[in-house]
Parts: sequence; C-alpha cells; structure tokens
Amino acid sequence: MLVNAQVSIVFPHNRQVFQRNAQNEAIISILGNCPQDVSQVQYKLEPVKMGQGTTINWTNISAKPVSGFYQEKVTVKGGWYTLKIRTYQGNQLKDSTQLDRVGVGENFIISGQSNAQGGNNRHAEESFSKDDRVNVANIYNYYKDYNSSPFYRYLGQLNTDFPFTDFQHLDAKTTIGPMGLSNYYWARLGDRLAETYNVPVCFINTAWLATAMRNWYESSLPNPKPSANPFDSNFYYDAGFPFKNLKRAVELFGKKNGVRAILWHQGETDSYNNRTASNELRKAQADTYQQNFKDLIKNLRSQTGVDVPWLVSQVSYYSGLQANGTCIPAYTDNLLLSKQGNMVTEVSGISEIYLGPYTDVVEVPRKTDAFADCVHFSPDAYEELAYLWLEKITAAIGKNAKAITPKALPSFSVICDNTNATNLSVSTSDSIQWLNGSAQVLSKASTIQKATSGNYSMRLQDGVGNEFAVPTFQFMPLQAPATPIIVVKGDTLFCQGSAVELQVANPDLTYIWNTGAQTSLITVKDKGAFQVKGTDPYQCTTAYSKAVTTQVFDVPAAPSISQESPYFLKTSILKASDTNLFWEYNQNVLTEKGTLLRVKESGTYSLYLTKSYAPGPTCVSPKATYSYSLPDDMGVVIFPNPVTNSLSIQARTSLAGALVKIYTMDGRLVMDSQISQDGSAQLNVQHLSQGSYKLWVRTNDQLEYVKNIIVSH
Repeated sequence: MLVNAQVSIVFPHNRQVFQRNAQNEAIISILGNCPQDVSQVQYKLEPVKMGQGTTINWTNISAKPVSGFYQEKVTVKGGWYTLKIRTYQGNQLKDSTQLDRVGVGENFIISGQSNAQGGNNRHAEESFSKDDRVNVANIYNYYKDYNSSPFYRYLGQLNTDFPFTDFQHLDAKTTIGPMGLSNYYWARLGDRLAETYNVPVCFINTAWLATAMRNWYESSLPNPKPSANPFDSNFYYDAGFPFKNLKRAVELFGKKNGVRAILWHQGETDSYNNRTASNELRKAQADTYQQNFKDLIKNLRSQTGVDVPWLVSQVSYYSGLQANGTCIPAYTDNLLLSKQGNMVTEVSGISEIYLGPYTDVVEVPRKTDAFADCVHFSPDAYEELAYLWLEKITAAIGKNAKAITPKALPSFSVICDNTNATNLSVSTSDSIQWLNGSAQVLSKASTIQKATSGNYSMRLQDGVGNEFAVPTFQFMPLQAPATPIIVVKGDTLFCQGSAVELQVANPDLTYIWNTGAQTSLITVKDKGAFQVKGTDPYQCTTAYSKAVTTQVFDVPAAPSISQESPYFLKTSILKASDTNLFWEYNQNVLTEKGTLLRVKESGTYSLYLTKSYAPGPTCVSPKATYSYSLPDDMGVVIFPNPVTNSLSIQARTSLAGALVKIYTMDGRLVMDSQISQDGSAQLNVQHLSQGSYKLWVRTNDQLEYVKNIIVSH
C-alpha cells in the first residue's frame, strides 16, 4: 500500500462510495504519501464514463505536502470517478498515480433475516450486477461452510473489526459482507438504483437467517446475554449477536462512508412462531414484536449516536420444505404486518422510519428447491423485488430521508520542537490511539512527541464509543532547512557613514540575526561578525550561517581652503602617499591635485580629500567650499606696490615663459626678464632708483598687461 519514493493514495479506497447529501454532494477526504521533496500535489476527479459525474479539473491540494504525506477534503458531486494524483517539484512534474474507482452515491445496510441475508447458502450461478457502479464490502465473518465463495476476505467467525477497505464490484464471485450469503435480488436492485439516480451504490449485509425480533432486541441491550435460537431452545446466539454486526456496520461503515438507510426485511420467523397461538396471544405477541422493534431502533441510535433512517418491509410469509418435497401450507400474519406498517414515523413517532416493500405476495407459492426451501425467493422474483425496493427507496428519498453523511478524516499537523525533532499531531475531539506498523499502541495523546519515521494509523472513539479508523500512512520526520547563505550586497570593508546590505533569499523561512534583527535583509553600518539562522513554517530551525565580518574605516577630516594670493587658493593639508586632493569649480572636478590652486574665474571652489586603505576602501572627506571673486586687475596682479626689493607677479594664466619689461615713465627700458616657471614670479628691483615705472608683461598666449609700479627704498 505504501510505496517508497513514489506518490500513493492511502484514502479513499478503491470503489469506496461516499453517501451524498440532499444537494447531491459529499465531502471526500484524501490522504496519501509522497516523497519529502515534493513541493505541490494536485488532484483531479474524472468521471469513469461521460455523464457519470461532474469533472473536477487539476486542483492544488490546499496545504503543502509535509513529512511525506498530503491531505485534502474535496466536495464532490454525485458520480463515479477516477481519482488522479500528481506531484510537482517546483515546476517539474515528478510522479502520478490514480484510484480507478471512487464515488459519491447511495449506501445501504441490509439487515433482518434470511430473505435479506440471501437465503441459506449461495447459488451455483450467483446473481451479479451488470452496472460497474454497484459495489459491496467483500468481507465475511459468518460460518465458512455457509458461504462457498473462495473470493471474500474472511475475518474470522463473528469478528466485528470490519476493515471496510475491500470494496469490490457486485459480481458472481463477491460476497455482500459481512454476513451476506447469496447476492440475491440485491444485485438487481443495485443496477436499478445506479440507473435511476446515475450514481454508484454500495451494499453492506448484516442480516442473520432464522432470527426473530426478540433476538435482535435482546442482543441490543446494554449488557446483552446470549439469546435463544427461536427454532432450537438449546442453541444460543453469542452475547450481543445478531445486533453487534448491525451496530458495527453503522459505527464503522455508516460513519466513514455515510449511509442512506437500513433496508430491513424480517418477520418470517416471528410469523411462524405465532401461527398456532390464540388470537389474544397473537395480539400480545404482535405488540411485543412492535415494542421490541422500537427499542431495537432506539438502542441502535443511542449506542451509535447515529439516527440512521430505516425502511421496514412488511413480511410474514412462512412455509417450509417437507421430506416429500412439497411445501407445508404457507402462513401469513396480518397482525404482524400491521405492526410493521405502524413502525413508520407518522405512526410510531420515531423519526426517519419509512415503509419498505410488502413481499408476502411475491412469488407465491415459493419454489421447492434446496435454496428456496419454500420460503426464500428464487431468481425469477429478483426483478420484482428490486422494483418494489426501488419504489420504496425513491419514496423515502422523496420525503427527504436524512441520509448519514460521511465523517471526514481528522487533520494531521507536524511541527518541530526546540531540538528539531518532529511532533505529529491530530485535530479531533475523539479519544485517540496511535498505532505503529505492527498495530501496537504508541500513544493515546493527540500528539506523538519526537515521532520517528515509519507507518502510523489511528483508532478514534467518539463520546458514545463509536470507532473510527484512520488507515495506515507513511510518516517521515521533518528535515531541518539548509543553513542559510548570506549574500553580500556591497563591500564588507567600508568607510564610516557608509553601509553594506546582507541578505538571505529563501522566502519560506523567517530569519533572526545575531543582532536581533528579524528580516531577510539587514543594513550594516558598524564593524562586527554577522550571522543568521532561519525558521520554516513548521518551526524547524537551521544552524547559524557562516559569519560575515565587516570593518569600518575612518573618513578623513574635511580640509580647509584659504586664499593664498589674489589668483591662488591653498589648503593646509599635507599630502601623503595614501591621500589625494580633488579641487572642484562649481561642482566640476578640476585637474589640479596639489595643495595650491590657481583660480581663473569667480565662483564656488571646493576641495575634498581621499584616503586609500589597503586592504580596504577609499574614503572621502567632507567637502570644504570657498566663494571666490576675481580681483579687478585685468588679469595680472603685482604686489607689493610700492615695492622695496622684491616684486611678486601673478596672473590668471600661466606665467611660464612670460616676458617682463620695466620702463621709466619717459619710456626708457631699465629691466628685461623672462619668467621661467608658472606660479608667483619674483622680480628683484632693489637696483632700480626710487620712482615711478611701467611694468609690461606678455604671456606665452600673447596676452599683454601694463601696470604702474612705485619703487621705494
């Protein structure tokens, strides 16, 4: 049932039918296994044949598969379906499987005596349903020599641990378990029901041949004692039987699959036992029959907590096969028939009791073969009986008979504890027994702490003692998520005032950093070692990541700018091998890298310093700014003026190679020189006599300047 490393369906079972409600719907629980690396499971319900249901196209299971299993609850319209499952790993289709048959339709529990059970043995050629949608639980717990079919699953005599997992098509080889003998007219009724309602059908048979109403009532009491066989007072039915089969069918099948009604056909034995009594005694016995019947129904409902509707047949026909091969005179009991008819809700006051077929008039006289035995129906009557039952079932459904809808499987959940061990829990108000693969009880708590890999199943019990079995599914402990890897968005060596972003990328995890931050992305502005760990939706935690170390480097102090002379700005910063100066004019970087800057235009000048660390970043100082205005000197400035010994010359343009001449005021040349380098040129004029002169300058770019100077020693 469980296949390692493949997807499988644990529930529902093949050919399982879920009882539909008044809206022609049922909720089907789905439980299955899949590999742990599966990220998505999808299901599809496709009618087996066109027109046999409403397709549900591929739909995602609402919860992500976890610990090797998946689960879902799906509302499905009446029909006969193939359930398909497929798995994905990311966007890649990984695996698929299917359940060939599963349905939403009509479920019935057959009960009563032999004309419900199927005579007293099987036919050599058994009846069968032609419609694929008619199903049975192919199990058996009665006397083996009564049922010659070798194809049922034998549970052991009177073993009522009905698995209700072995559903089969009602064919000539199957048994309508757990008590059915011949398939009888039920096969034909199944065909008629499937045809009429266009839904699948499933039968469970709990009838017991030759039983009287007294046997059913006595065995339904809270502390039952063995009940005497009506034909042999020396033989007793086991305590609790025949009722226990019916109770367990309601408890196990009715709860998990749901059920429309109990189809009750019983009365022949009581009619036979009353045949020689006086009218007064017959009336009393008929009253007792009815009271026992009422108490039987009440006991079943109180012990199961399930008010299953009943369809009660009117039946009293009794005869028997004599040694000479003829039938004893048939006997019917109008008083008994009347009491059976008065069981309906309108008369008895007991809810959900409907009239079944009147069968005393069917196939009269009965046949004399060993099977019919003058009281059982032959195959010639099956069509008529199927019609009579269909007519009454249709009438009950038309009166809104309140079918018992299936109980959903409980929901399972998993979570990691603080050691990353997996706790497996179930959500239910029922009492619990967890079982391992060997059917040993592991726990009675709702949670298995530190659950280990293996097969698990459950037995649940509600407040009135009804059992509900959860089939075996495979469980694997949660896997701790992979250790996160920190993605560094930037440089871990950065300047003071800067930052680096550290990020982890798995969206399925929540994170906590060693700083206390709880986001997937953090901005780091300080030096340190940074680690992160993740927690997945199941509280499983990762190990801490490998640390990312950051280092912060000092930013140089802002330089100062001063005006050294009319055409030069300067800074007091001393350059080093790891520093660089950057001058800007109106926010445009200039080529000058030194501590002295010739200025040629009025405007805002700025200066910043970079310092390079090895290894490490290049850090930039804050900018110093200086608002500068050109002097009104036509581009050349001389100072001091008057001059004593040395005259300084500066210009807006380069002075390298410039010609300098000094003339007396009457035009005589007294000094002729050439400036060798740019910058502030110095002229020694101490040899000139005191007085006024004209200074003439021509630069290499052919600009000429004339200035008046005064020499004063």
